[in-house]
Parts: sequence; C-alpha cells; structure tokens
Amino acid sequence: MKNEMIEKYVEGILNNILKSFSIPDNIIQEVKDSIRENIYSIIFHWNDIEFRKAVLITGMEEAKFYEPEAEIDIKCVL
Repeated sequence: MKNEMIEKYVEGILNNILKSFSIPDNIIQEVKDSIRENIYSIIFHWNDIEFRKAVLITGMEEAKFYEPEAEIDIKCVL
C-alpha cells in the first residue's frame, strides 16, 4: 500500500526538514522509514476504536497548550 500524500510528506516536507538540521543521510533514511511505517500502521488500524482512542489521546493532551484559545475539539484537528 503506497499513498501519494504520505510519500509527498515523507520524501518532500519531512526530508527537507531533517536535511536542514544537517543530519546524516543514513539517519534521515531511518527516521523517514520509521515515520512512514507508523503512519501506515495508524491508517491500517484506524477502524479499531480502542486503538484510535489511544492514538488521539496524545493529540488531546498536547492541544491544551496550542494557541490561540479555542474549543479542545478544534485544537485537536488543527
């Protein structure tokens, strides 16, 4: 399973961010492979409600600190 949007993010955006920190190419590749695998895993297991809740709880916890002030449901999706 290969998704164009995921690949654009990993190979374009993420790759450029990592390169901007002067990270060695072999480490960049390992990080990209790991993140790609995690994204595909989340998508594959998305219909498992308990799994989804576990993944989303992290976003809810972090969203409390996001600016500007807004309802927590709004902050979690931005």
